[in-house]
Amino acid sequence: MKREPARCEWWPHCGCRQRWHFEEDPDTEFTPEDIEMYAATLIRMLECVASHCPDKRYREHAVTQLMHPAFTPYRQH
Repeated sequence: MKREPARCEWWPHCGCRQRWHFEEDPDTEFTPEDIEMYAATLIRMLECVASHCPDKRYREHAVTQLMHPAFTPYRQH
């Protein structure tokens, strides 16, 4: 049986939410320049949100963002 990952207890006061809030909107689309400049930070934040955020809207949007081809070179395999 697959176990659900633990949800973040600190949301919305966690670092990932603060970073997301910096982008101002859960529907933010990152530009290629954003991705290049902040790739490591964005990927860690998106991976954390996708796995642990208690808000389904943010989890789903983070998963969608992580599928963007621009992130491929930066993802850990």
